[in-house]
Amino acid sequence: MAALLAGAVVLAVTVAPGTLSFFRDASSTSGVAVASGSAALVITRTPGQPVAAVYPGGPAAVIDATTTATVTNTGDVPLAISAGLAAAGATSTNFAGAVVVSVQLQTGATCPAAPPASAWAGASGAAGGALGSLAPGATQRVCLWQSLPVAAPAGTFAQTATVTLTLTGTQQGS
Repeated sequence: MAALLAGAVVLAVTVAPGTLSFFRDASSTSGVAVASGSAALVITRTPGQPVAAVYPGGPAAVIDATTTATVTNTGDVPLAISAGLAAAGATSTNFAGAVVVSVQLQTGATCPAAPPASAWAGASGAAGGALGSLAPGATQRVCLWQSLPVAAPAGTFAQTATVTLTLTGTQQGS
């Protein structure tokens, strides 16, 4: 009888559909330290930069090609640099609301007379744009140009504006 029972069990195990398994594991750790680098962006500029006059539909004019601002990454992680623009009192009918500022980071000693196609351009209130990345310890010139679109309002003649350019450095993964 025992042999018959053992044979039935072997037959049932080899012929039965499917299997059943159960795994269990556990692990723990006492503590983990997460560290990141330091992000630091230093912006320098020469006060009183001269600007050239522009007219609707005319070429962009460089804003002081030789003594313009620089950005330096003094941290120890790479930074993604972006720009944002705001003009005091900007409306759709005045110079402050119509002027377009183009921005590009450059390693050369001077800025080109016209903005390259890769430069970010925006008017007051435009969504910020990416300018590129800056490695730790690197310095780049911030080139600026101003222009007026063909459709600039008539009220832009002989006006001035206070334009604020905001540069932001965001830590990139290393």
